[in-house]
Amino acid sequence: MKYLKLTTILYFLYMGNFAYSESINVAFNIWCPWMCDNLDKPGLVIELVENAFKNDGINVEFQKTSWSIGIDEVREGRINGILAPAKVEAPDFIFSHEPVAYQQMCFYVKKSSKWTYKNTDSLKDIRIATIQGANYPGMSDYLNKSHSDKKVKINQISAEDVFNAGFKLLGSNDVDTFVVDSITADYFLRTNFYIDQYKKVGCLKAENLYFALSPKNKEKSIRLMKIFDNSFETIKLSDNFQKLYDKYGIQKWEIKN
Repeated sequence: MKYLKLTTILYFLYMGNFAYSESINVAFNIWCPWMCDNLDKPGLVIELVENAFKNDGINVEFQKTSWSIGIDEVREGRINGILAPAKVEAPDFIFSHEPVAYQQMCFYVKKSSKWTYKNTDSLKDIRIATIQGANYPGMSDYLNKSHSDKKVKINQISAEDVFNAGFKLLGSNDVDTFVVDSITADYFLRTNFYIDQYKKVGCLKAENLYFALSPKNKEKSIRLMKIFDNSFETIKLSDNFQKLYDKYGIQKWEIKN
């Protein structure tokens, strides 16, 4: 009987090891509906990455953090990967072949505001909230110059939930505009019933977002990314791919590289 019990225990231990032969940790910040802090609907990109590795027995443990800290942790190799940077945000990382999401940074103001974004010249005397470490296509030079000026007009947000932080600054008149991705911002405003309090008054160029792995252990990252890329190609051809977009109410759209 003891032998039978021991055999049973060893069997289940073996099956557990077979199911997940490897674990990796992946950082994310709240960027819902792409990456969410919700067990029932964790986010489209989180589900994609989890499913892509599942068939190869790799368990993905997701770690919520701020964007700037997440980038630093992955760069130093303390976390294996991150969801989901543009390539210019971490050019030394190992990127997926295909984008897993997209974003377009837009300017949000209070409904009563009469200001609109036209170009960087229209930002004169405007107090801006941005996300620390995020990419702002066509606006980087202005932001860098503003940081070097004595009179700082840029409020950089580093928080796990940038939307609560950014729209709180905007709502309390601490800034004149909050520059953030339109898909995620609109989702936040709808789900929190703030949609009638703010409006979008101009946007920057849209860009692709990718699954990225640490450059610290390059050999391991390249191996893992090959697994992801091969599995992602299969997922894209399945009916479940469109179902995921439908589940999160996102229009499927891919920016050409």
